[in-house]
Amino acid sequence: MNPAALLLAIAAQEHFPHCYPISGGGEGNIFFYDFVFQNPIETSVLPFIEEKMYQDLSKISRVKISEMMRENARDYLKHKRRHFPSELIKHSRDSIVKIIEMDDFIDVLQGDYVLPKTQIKALKLKSVEQRSDATLFGKQAQVLRIYGVFAKDKYELKKVFKSESTLQIEDELFLGQRLNLFLPRFCRDERSKEYFRVTWLEEGTLFFRSCLNIWIKLQKDRHAHFVSTQEHGGKQDHRWLLENQYRHQKNSIIRISEYLMPDTNILYECNKGLSSLSTKPFDINSLMCSKSQLKKELEVIIEQITTVIELFELKYSIEAQLWKNQELEFFKKSRVSYIKNEKPCSIIFLIASTEDMQIPGPIIKITETNEGVMLRYSIFHTLQMFLSFILLHKEKDLSQKKELLFKITNSTQKE
Repeated sequence: MNPAALLLAIAAQEHFPHCYPISGGGEGNIFFYDFVFQNPIETSVLPFIEEKMYQDLSKISRVKISEMMRENARDYLKHKRRHFPSELIKHSRDSIVKIIEMDDFIDVLQGDYVLPKTQIKALKLKSVEQRSDATLFGKQAQVLRIYGVFAKDKYELKKVFKSESTLQIEDELFLGQRLNLFLPRFCRDERSKEYFRVTWLEEGTLFFRSCLNIWIKLQKDRHAHFVSTQEHGGKQDHRWLLENQYRHQKNSIIRISEYLMPDTNILYECNKGLSSLSTKPFDINSLMCSKSQLKKELEVIIEQITTVIELFELKYSIEAQLWKNQELEFFKKSRVSYIKNEKPCSIIFLIASTEDMQIPGPIIKITETNEGVMLRYSIFHTLQMFLSFILLHKEKDLSQKKELLFKITNSTQKE
């Protein structure tokens, strides 16, 4: 949440006193806020709201962030006629809620960072867009989103207004449709929080099947046993299988692998997109070996994962947390940077999502057991995350992204 979105909510409510602000946000220089109006509005009213935003920008004197007990915050929001934020808190699992106040306007603060108001010197409202309906007092109500951009001066505003056409997440959804990967369908939950579901189209289904074929080949080459457990990759199930077989086959490396096809009914948060999906990985792989076999097994697993990441043409780095008494010489000769830590040991692949940000990807976890050493890892992590990185790759245009997807889907057919 940045002050530009809050200013928009304040100004719109001043111009339309009977509207209901829902929630807002932004990305970079773009900001937005969702509203329920008594009657649909047109873009012709945006200059009037914009004028009020400039007036409010100069006169707002108080910005306060505070923490409240959930029940107290809900009562306070109701008192301020903030219906939607109060419903958001009602269904929250958090006992403490952050509230932001800008003079008399109040909102729920989702996230810790608020852009200083002093950085907003110039702004422009861009468009009005219909979003998924919300429930207001038991009835479905049309939701309209107002978009705008801000900058530190009018000269920069002109540049931003031309270059920043949409939010990055909406670029992702738009490109997914253009490439025939999926169709997004927007909806809201009981808290009026917006999500989207995706219907996977022909190219998207082909992408998942191709990744499955890549995974099967990698694991067949390692002579892994393919399994399907009740908990779908449950740690206890895998450990029981490994230890049970390891007892009967001493000095043999036991490998089991399980895959989970992506759930087609998953809800994705609209302000985060495909890459933020918090779910079980696409594949879960486990093995049991002795300490003397550990080095070789790790080298092969790291090579498997890097092969996949490089197939997707992603930039990455590798970090490891090792046991204090453990020295794995091959780390010193590889691209892996490592730190000493308490048990368990883990090796994390950090995928570069932007120039200055990395997101944790595949993780190898190493645990000592009474039987030997257990490794648990995912090669693909989540396919949605990898697909999101391709769609948002700023150095590739649409045809290059299409070419990369074609290369991935045809990689197993060359064998």
